[in-house]
Order: sequence, then C-alpha cells, then structure tokens
Amino acid sequence: MIRTAELHAPEPRARLGEVAWIVAGGLAGLIVAFLAARGLWYVVLALLLLVPAFVVFQRHPLAGVAVWMVLTPLVVATESVAVRQLFWLTHRTLPLGLLVLVIAGAASKASPRKLAKLGLPEALMGLYVAASLVSIVFASGAAGAQVIFLYDRVIVPMCLYLVVRLLEPTSHDLRWLAPVAVFTLMLEVPIGVLSIAAPGALPPIWLVEAQRATGTFGDPDTFGTTMLLCGIILLHAGTTTSRRWLRIAAMFGFTVAMLMMFLTFSRANWSRG
Repeated sequence: MIRTAELHAPEPRARLGEVAWIVAGGLAGLIVAFLAARGLWYVVLALLLLVPAFVVFQRHPLAGVAVWMVLTPLVVATESVAVRQLFWLTHRTLPLGLLVLVIAGAASKASPRKLAKLGLPEALMGLYVAASLVSIVFASGAAGAQVIFLYDRVIVPMCLYLVVRLLEPTSHDLRWLAPVAVFTLMLEVPIGVLSIAAPGALPPIWLVEAQRATGTFGDPDTFGTTMLLCGIILLHAGTTTSRRWLRIAAMFGFTVAMLMMFLTFSRANWSRG
C-alpha cells in the first residue's frame, strides 16, 4: 500500500527549481540594493521595466514611439541630475532599442511582420551620418560633445523614422498616436503661451532670451517641430475618421499646433510648415 506522504513528496527536479528561483531572487535583490545604494536608481528602473517593455514593444513597436513622444518633452530640458538620467533612458536608449528590436524580431522570425525594403533616401541618411562623423573627428576640437549632439539631434530621429518606415503602419495604427498628440498639445501649448506672455512663471531652463514659444524644450526649433508632428498626426486622424465631432476636434488641434509653431518665430519651423 502506497503511503500518502510518498504521493505528495516533491521530485528532486522540482526542489532544484525552487532552490534556483530562490537563489536568483536573492541575487536580483542584492544587485538592486547595490545599484540603489550607488544612486543608480535609473538602472534599477530600466531593469525592472526591461522584461514587460520587451514583450509590449516586440508586439507593438509603435507603443515605444508613443512612450518616447510622451516622456521626452518632460525630461529633455532640466537641471535635475535624476531627471537627466531619465533622459538617457527615454531619449538616448529607447529609439535605438526599438530599431534593434524590430530588425532582430524580423531576422529571427520571432515576429510575423514583414519589414519594408529601404531605398535611396535611407542610404543617403546613412551617408550623411558617416560624413558628419568624419567631419567631427577631423575638424572638431570637442569631438565627444559633438558626437553626442549629433546622436541626440540627428541619429535618434533617424532611428524613430526607420522604425516607422520599416513597419509601414496602417491608418488604423497611426490613429493610436492621436491621443499622444492631444496629450502633448495639452501639456505644451499652455507652457508655450506662458513662455511669451509670462516667462517669469516658468523655469529659466525652458526659456530663451527672446520671447518665443519654447514649451518644455528650452528650444523654439524643437518645440516647433513637435507642434508640427502633433498637427500632422491630428490632421491624419481627422481626415480618416467618419465621426463629425472627431473631425472638428482634430482640425481644431491641428490649427492650435500650427499657431504655436508660428509663435516660435523661427524661420526653420515656418519653412517646414
């Protein structure tokens, strides 16, 4: 007769698995404690978000673009060391990570989507980056700072462009970016108005010498480009929806975005518009 205790006795493999999980959890706790004690909280945050973010962004890469659009305006201009470290995570890491994830997913067949073929415009983009790097190395006295500037202002936008270009999103996919554009306008428009009407009410790092709309970017050109992007997204959403009130709301948002772009008083933004 088989004893009840023998029926419920765990197998050696199960015991080893439990021990492995306990050891892994202990090591993870020690690593988190070490990083937190060193003030590297942003690394801890990145590690905690890595797995769920990987799953979400692997299935929906445009969600990563939406996260970048929401968070980057909040961290791009700051005097806080902690927020500046978050800027590294959102602006300098996320776009490149998304591009690598999209390409790796297609190459490994982990993702069923087929990527679009790149052409001459993308080749010229690569040549421009290569030529810029060569120019910086041989003609700049502060090569490191110039490379970082090139990465922030040129390479990161190119990474985001390539993500969208490779995925070839449909009108339905792009419509999901409309709430992000609305949120950005609701955040940036009042700050842009205050930067002209009452600059003393804003942090000095968000302002420039002349009274120009800068939003939270501290730069009228970046603010104007953001307004143009939000306006285009809303224009697309308004022209592809069958609901009348959504069309009216989208056209209103597009008009506001174009007005704020004009208030940057930047000829570069006006030529883009």
